[in-house]
Amino acid sequence: MVALLNVGLNLVLIPLLSDHGAAISTVIAELSAMLLNYWTCRDIVNLIILNKDTCKNIFEVLVGCMGIVIVCGLCERVSNIFIQIVLAVSISGLVYVSILLLLRNQFLFKLVKQLKKK
Repeated sequence: MVALLNVGLNLVLIPLLSDHGAAISTVIAELSAMLLNYWTCRDIVNLIILNKDTCKNIFEVLVGCMGIVIVCGLCERVSNIFIQIVLAVSISGLVYVSILLLLRNQFLFKLVKQLKKK
């Protein structure tokens, strides 16, 4: 069903928007697949999504992602693309982990405990 939706949207959108039309139709088809999967498993998924720990983890990850966006925006000022990429990747990683540590992300702390055991 989702594949037919994707093909149908491709037939309509590609002549109008070329490669952007293909991208849009794929996003719409994948979104519909996600919604169908959610509807089928909503009783199980709601237990997980509405869990307090899951909501806290999602918030912490989103704050970490905002840190990455800020770092990448600042690194765009560097003229050499190689140095820009190296700085963006390395500083973003440090900022992300630092934010998760400051917010006391439970999954990061579990990972650190596992690494200490080895």
